[in-house]
Amino acid sequence: MAKRKLERGELERALTELIAAEIKERGWSTRVIAERTGLKPSRANYLLRGETSMNITDLDRFANALGKRPEELWGAASKKCANTRPRNNKDTVARDYMATIKKRIAAMSPDEVAPAASRMGNDDEF
Repeated sequence: MAKRKLERGELERALTELIAAEIKERGWSTRVIAERTGLKPSRANYLLRGETSMNITDLDRFANALGKRPEELWGAASKKCANTRPRNNKDTVARDYMATIKKRIAAMSPDEVAPAASRMGNDDEF
């Protein structure tokens, strides 16, 4: 079965819907969301309603608040889009996220990679 091409913003919508559903499932109020993400309540609401685009920083904040890694949310959103891999040239969030990850990895020395990998998914900071 051939993979279909994503429409512009489709993955971003799926990601927003996924995050909003997780928050609703937990019964978090706007105040709780704001406290856990460090966002202003109005910004969090705009993002969760899809009224403004989510950037990489927003994704990271929501992921941390939910106790997940950004790539977990990203993967779940990708699956929600009929198992289609994100296309960097079609989705702003995908492009920004991948560029940031590539820069971070390129800037790391081999001695930094192992400790950074061991911290992935660590909830001690939350």
